[in-house]
Amino acid sequence: MKINKFFVLTKYLMLGSDMRSGRKKNGLSDSSVYRIFLGIILFVILAFSIGSLNLPLYKSLRSVNMQSLLLVLNYSCMAFVIFFFGVFYVMNIFYFSKDIDYLLPLPIKPETIIASKFVVTLLYEYFIEGIILIPCTLIYGINSSANPLFYVYSVILMAFLPILPLCVALLLSIVIMPLVNLSKSKDLFKVLAGIIGIVFAFGFNIFANGMNGRNSSEFSNNIGNLSKKIGSIFPGGRIAADALINSSNFYGFLQLIIFVLINILSFVIILSLSKAFYLKGVVGLSESGSKRKTMNKEELSRVVSRKSVVMSYTIKELKLLVRTPAYFINCVMPDIIYPLIIIMPMFFSSSQKNGPSKDQLLSLFNGSSNYPIIMSIAAAFGVFIGAMNCVTCTSISREGDNFFIMKYIPVPYKQQITAKILSGIIIALGGHILFVITAVIVMKLPMYLAILCIILGVFGIAFSATIGILIDIMMPKLEWDNEQKAVKQNLNVLFAVIPALAMGAATIAIVVFSKFNLIATFTSLSLVYAVIDFGLYKVICEKGEDILTGFEN
Repeated sequence: MKINKFFVLTKYLMLGSDMRSGRKKNGLSDSSVYRIFLGIILFVILAFSIGSLNLPLYKSLRSVNMQSLLLVLNYSCMAFVIFFFGVFYVMNIFYFSKDIDYLLPLPIKPETIIASKFVVTLLYEYFIEGIILIPCTLIYGINSSANPLFYVYSVILMAFLPILPLCVALLLSIVIMPLVNLSKSKDLFKVLAGIIGIVFAFGFNIFANGMNGRNSSEFSNNIGNLSKKIGSIFPGGRIAADALINSSNFYGFLQLIIFVLINILSFVIILSLSKAFYLKGVVGLSESGSKRKTMNKEELSRVVSRKSVVMSYTIKELKLLVRTPAYFINCVMPDIIYPLIIIMPMFFSSSQKNGPSKDQLLSLFNGSSNYPIIMSIAAAFGVFIGAMNCVTCTSISREGDNFFIMKYIPVPYKQQITAKILSGIIIALGGHILFVITAVIVMKLPMYLAILCIILGVFGIAFSATIGILIDIMMPKLEWDNEQKAVKQNLNVLFAVIPALAMGAATIAIVVFSKFNLIATFTSLSLVYAVIDFGLYKVICEKGEDILTGFEN
């Protein structure tokens, strides 16, 4: 592996250069600087949140003289999580990324490609690792008055911790890919990977809620058992924790050396294996399978029958959202997950410390006097879920290089905008109905109230949908080389969430303070939202057409 090719390739992959034309970005653009600034703010917020969870955990463990389990749990969990999600992440980066088609014809050895992509992947893992482990290190070190070597060891261990889990994940990919042809089902693989990840996070959230509210002895025993189980599955984290716990003696230094050597050796082994297996698994993955069906005259006439332009365009948008893995996971799945996240943990909550339980909510919303508040919550949830699914606030951005198609197809911009709004409303409405049905089952709401909640939810969803597409028309992100960047790295999603949260909070506050009855609440909310939604729609159709025409010129 030539060092100069390795550094050049790593630089290109990190800077996101256009490998098709050979262009590279000179320095950072204003948008890149803004994204870096936003990333730093996000890092601080998430790290602070993790720290707020680790601090009471440390105090609980210290009460039974088992505070070292904090390090064991965090490092063992971190190693396991990197490995678990690394299997899917590595498969996408090393095999399913679009830059593979441009790298393979170049005079670059497989181990060079592996090493460069591995380093880039490692840098992304450091972001997640820092969010988890930096608060843990500071909390343990400060409260236990750790020596300076503790912090030196922490930096070294955090630098090497992701290497072994990623190597094992990459090893599985390198061995499996030449044997199993996933090229015809790689989109399905990406979707399944995202669903498994979401289910894993959701299950862990329920487990964490179940762990709260217990006495110190039972709590510490559960933590100890959990760390042992995770450590037995992936022992690298346990070795790292032992090095930190014993940083003041020679045993800690020995564990540190062993940990570093294991990670270096794993990286050397994976580079050696890449020479023999990587090309066999990656060649031909850009091809995709398709089904061919012979149609008779009747079937053909039924398929190509004339339909409404807006409805046909809406169906096209919905198919794109469902068939594209990145869009399905980030735009469709949230509407399924958010209702479950809000409602389902109540079934696993046994005390007030864990939040409102099922019985408490039943008593809170028992009686028709609280029905106006329930309707306001339903409207606010519609606003919230309409913004969080990021369908309309990325609808123009998702066009990307195909934006020119919007210009030459014989469909007016107004109809295209309407279809994109409808697609966002339909996707969000499915999640809102799921939320209402779950609430009916849990809180025994009458059916007429559920219908009113769904109607108000539609008005709320329409508000977020129109706000979202207005933002995306004004500031579309059309330059991207991966679908993930169009939805996950698009600041328009954040800009759309802010007015949605404000509108939802204002809706609930007004209803609570106004103390209207059921009919008055439904009527007033419906009229207000209808006027706002219609006004926004008219503005979007007029201004949006002018803005899109300006892009054309």
